[in-house]
Amino acid sequence: MACVSTAAGSLCSGAGSTGGCAAGLYFLYACKLLQGLAIGGVGTTMYTWFVEWSPPAYRTRASVGLNTLWSCAAVLVAVLSGVASSLDWRYQTGAWQLLLLPPIALAYALVDESPRYLLLVGKHCEALEILANAAAANGAKLPSGLRLQTPALGGEQAGVAEQLKQLLHPSILGQAAVMWLCWFAVTFSYYGLSLSAGNLSEDVYQNSALLSLADLPGYLFVAVAADSVLFGRKYTQAGCFLLGGGCLLALALFAPSGGAKLALAMLGKVGLAGAFMTVYILAGEVFPTAIRATGLGSCNIFARVGGVLAPLTNNISIDAACALFGSLSVASGLLTLLVRETRGEDLRDTVS
Repeated sequence: MACVSTAAGSLCSGAGSTGGCAAGLYFLYACKLLQGLAIGGVGTTMYTWFVEWSPPAYRTRASVGLNTLWSCAAVLVAVLSGVASSLDWRYQTGAWQLLLLPPIALAYALVDESPRYLLLVGKHCEALEILANAAAANGAKLPSGLRLQTPALGGEQAGVAEQLKQLLHPSILGQAAVMWLCWFAVTFSYYGLSLSAGNLSEDVYQNSALLSLADLPGYLFVAVAADSVLFGRKYTQAGCFLLGGGCLLALALFAPSGGAKLALAMLGKVGLAGAFMTVYILAGEVFPTAIRATGLGSCNIFARVGGVLAPLTNNISIDAACALFGSLSVASGLLTLLVRETRGEDLRDTVS
């Protein structure tokens, strides 16, 4: 479903960009709206599947690989956009969208459903078949007579109303509220800082590439810290938020110029990039299987609100924007300390 949605969104965006000149600006707006509706939940769907396929011992490293590809793509976009800056934006946008189609088709053909989800909805035979195929692909074989344990919820998956009711259950609501704030704060601050690249120095393409490269040290830190006994998921996320927020508050308070301003912004981006990855890891493990997609979807709603508001910060000074980003990040880091630690835990299936 995620692959189909992404493909539809890409085609809508490509059609809108290349046809915007002939059909008018409102046609472009309509295509962008359809694109947003089509791919809005792709990240949540993909990461839910990703978490349910990944063993706890490898989940963080696999997440690092996933996010590193994202940052490398962002660097590539900045570099190629600078090279092709004289090309009409419609053709640039259309080309980017069409590049999505081959990997989408490949994923749709090769990717299997989550066995955990199949067990949850009572499709035991399908889950066993997928696990057998995965074992064979790794040169292994499932034990003879293996019986898969049915999650406690059993039967058909609960409806939307029941999932929302479980999401608001007292045992999960407090942690969900912290996750909602963290997702809003990191998206608002991460993209707000990225969109402020033109205010950091004169070369917007260079700044965008450098800010995207700054993600990589953040991912490397998370890869080491999130699985360690010393930090775990919770303290890694809190530390990343506090690092990013502290650097941005320093940028706002001391208002450095030139290279010092760009260096502080890049260090702040290191922290925000690490926080962006850990919010996915922590939320994917905090929410039980029965409501994991709903929980991540609710987090994504708050993230989208942050993403919508982020461009508006270009209407205020860079110092004021960094003060806002920094304050939200520090608050999120401190509140993260209230969330339970999930390092090394098996995924929970139901709300208890």
